[in-house]
Amino acid sequence: MIALAGGVGTLSELGFAGIYDRLVVGLAAHDVADAGVDLEPVDTPEAAVDAVEAALEA
Repeated sequence: MIALAGGVGTLSELGFAGIYDRLVVGLAAHDVADAGVDLEPVDTPEAAVDAVEAALEA
C-alpha cells in the first residue's frame, strides 16, 4: 500500500495495513512506528512505485 500525507483516512488505511500485515510505503505519511505498521518511507512517487514492485517480487 502506498500511503500519502493526509488526514484520518490515511490513518485508518494504515491501521488496516497493520491488521493484515501489509507493507506500507509512505510518501510524507504519518509516523506509525508505535502502531507496529511496517512503513518504508520514500521521497518521491517513483520511489514509492519501485518499493511496491520490489515487495511484490519478493
